[in-house]
Amino acid sequence: MRTDLLLLQSALELFASRGFQGTSMRDIAEHAGVSPGLAYKYHPSKEALAMALYARLADRFEGAAPDLPEGNLATRFAAAMRLKLALVTPHRGALRALAARALDPEDRLGVLGPRTWAVRSRTSGVFSLVVEGAVDRPATADERARLARLLYGVHLALIVVWTQDTEPDNPRALGALELACTGLSLLPMAALMGGDALLERADGVFGDALATARNADDDTVVERILEILFRRRRLFSGAPWPATPAALALHRPRIARAVAQGEPLHLVLPAFPAKSPSHAKTLGALPDLAEVLALRTLQALCDEVAAAHPPGAKLTIASDGHVFADLVEVPDRDVDAYQAAIGAIVAREELRSLDLFDLRDVYGTLPGDDARARLVERYALPVDELKARAAAHPRHASMFDGIHRFLFEDAVVLHPEVSRTQHRARTKDRAWEVIRRSDAWGALVAEAFPDAVRLSIHPQPEVSEKIGVHLVDTEDAWLTPWHACAVLTPDGARLMKRADAEAAGAVRHDDHLVLA
Repeated sequence: MRTDLLLLQSALELFASRGFQGTSMRDIAEHAGVSPGLAYKYHPSKEALAMALYARLADRFEGAAPDLPEGNLATRFAAAMRLKLALVTPHRGALRALAARALDPEDRLGVLGPRTWAVRSRTSGVFSLVVEGAVDRPATADERARLARLLYGVHLALIVVWTQDTEPDNPRALGALELACTGLSLLPMAALMGGDALLERADGVFGDALATARNADDDTVVERILEILFRRRRLFSGAPWPATPAALALHRPRIARAVAQGEPLHLVLPAFPAKSPSHAKTLGALPDLAEVLALRTLQALCDEVAAAHPPGAKLTIASDGHVFADLVEVPDRDVDAYQAAIGAIVAREELRSLDLFDLRDVYGTLPGDDARARLVERYALPVDELKARAAAHPRHASMFDGIHRFLFEDAVVLHPEVSRTQHRARTKDRAWEVIRRSDAWGALVAEAFPDAVRLSIHPQPEVSEKIGVHLVDTEDAWLTPWHACAVLTPDGARLMKRADAEAAGAVRHDDHLVLA
């Protein structure tokens, strides 16, 4: 496991068993099996490790938030809080150990202090989503923002109550949650009796601590960056822009952090795994003009952000090729060759804002099967849980359908001796495992880059924790450069499956096809 993540896991175990004060960095290093000097290289203090826990919880809260049920404020807030309690319960010991410092406003770990602003604003983004998606939300944007900040404060109080629960089913916290939801259900009536004044008073308590931008100029830059990213969105359906307030809620805090701190905006995109082995889709095993065009698009995106935000943007391509190479029938050596070629393109094209990250950066020289096993052991969810999630939420079902289609199409070409019916059945199980590992890779990437804005090459619903991005023009919303080839037409370059392009009369020219 990557050293910084191993240290975090060790720290959480020791905080829970020995308490925060009773744990030293030397203890954490010894528990992780590394030298104290190496531990300090990755985490300068145990406070930094506690902050990493805060960031992990915020990330997982954000990731599940788009699945909150439709309904009124009380229903959505209750669902959000039950989700939060489920996330924090495995860390009850560590969080109890941190409680005294978390409640001290002058402490570095204080939950309302300046050092925790970035994580706090991301969590408050979830409550913005709760409000923006509610059928009984307030009429004005200002009232909705104030209510979201109030809900964050109520959530914080409920977490304090939760730390005092000694029973595993959290009766105190759930009782307090029921009381809070009763109050929310009365909000429409309160609005008729001066409820906006109540929100204004509550905002005096939490407003400064939860503002998503430091000043009006920062806010303007944040909104401009959101527009730049969202205009390139790849959606299941609908126009990418303008976006709904609910769609923006989860992404604004990360962008606001970079703007407020005067740092480059960090974007991370799991992508560029390896070429599909199907000769009906691609021209070969190595990157071609399709990848070149896609990488140029990503650099252009960073350049556009830099025009609005002078510190610029950097984009990490988190290649998932080794994550499921065996499932898509691509040898690890072919993944290595593909990745090396992608790196060469980035260097040759001087794509200065792009960098690369893959499974080798986490598990070093471990053989592919061993690295995949460690990833699954540490981060993967049970397949039954993924199936239940897909059954309950259309966006997850759509993802399964898209992955299943990719695998089925490749299998039909690679193994023509097997019937299509058999392929359809066999690739279902493989599709679930691809999703399981992809989900695990996403969790690892989130821990490795906790402040990065999450991008995806797959289409997304209107409200998502990821922003789907178009790389190269194509009529198929699911088609990617590694499942296709570049075709130059009189109207410009586009992605097409090789067989479809050749059937239309396209002719190969070096690393692309030309369709007159």
